[in-house]
Amino acid sequence: MSIEQQGNALTFLAFYVETKLGKTGLTVTVDVYRNGTEIVTAASATAVGDGLYSYTLASGSVNAEGLYAAVFKTATATVDQQHLPSLWIVGTGGIENLDAAVSTRTSGSLTNLDAAVSTRATPAQVTSIVSAIAGGGGSVSYTQNVTDNAANPLDGVSVKVRTGTSVALTPAATGTTDAFGKVTFMLDPGTYYIWCQRAGTNFTNPTAITVTA
Repeated sequence: MSIEQQGNALTFLAFYVETKLGKTGLTVTVDVYRNGTEIVTAASATAVGDGLYSYTLASGSVNAEGLYAAVFKTATATVDQQHLPSLWIVGTGGIENLDAAVSTRTSGSLTNLDAAVSTRATPAQVTSIVSAIAGGGGSVSYTQNVTDNAANPLDGVSVKVRTGTSVALTPAATGTTDAFGKVTFMLDPGTYYIWCQRAGTNFTNPTAITVTA
């Protein structure tokens, strides 16, 4: 049994054996069923070679999801089995619930992407989006210092900036402190909340900050 997407042609295969060897020279017909309904009757199969026979169902007939079954038949009684089945499962590739309006499924910096992503997502837009998610896309440079209780700078600290106190909010900016415990963001004026995280270090989160022009 194999899996294919709706709208693609299906090639069914059957292998005939006589006394443990592939049987050539047979006249083979094929019946095809789609979800239990016969859609092809006594079509001619093609001999591939060495006992292998094939039949291709045109893409126009693969117009519904479900089970497609072909039964290969020969009147030659000397083969080990005169009727051989071949099966396909047809689906829609798992993307049937995606609609055209990308903008209705996004938020924040991605709301400017509409249905025609290929014509709208320019390199500049992608850069802007990545910048907003990483260092921030605001107008003011803000540097956060992260230290331990003894005021020693902490490097390698993951810092997330959000516009509210809920961790469910998408970060306005993210970054990692350098060897001096500093990380710089580009933020618009306003109040923000900072979360810090580093393995083996405890922080009091979140910390409120105010960015001024």
